[in-house]
Amino acid sequence: MSEIKDIRVHLGLTQAEMAERLGITQPTLSRLESGIIAANKRTLLAAHSLKAMPRPAKTEERAA
Repeated sequence: MSEIKDIRVHLGLTQAEMAERLGITQPTLSRLESGIIAANKRTLLAAHSLKAMPRPAKTEERAA
């Protein structure tokens, strides 16, 4: 598993959510996670910054 994927899974994010937070597209994130392309320093630093941030508690939407 790639370093970025490890972080994404740890955060409980989808590829689309993680890509948005990193400022890249979901297809680019998919290629990074599969090793087709290598992450640049900025993307790795951004991913590690996300991991260091406290995660908000997940809330369930309730039907009214």
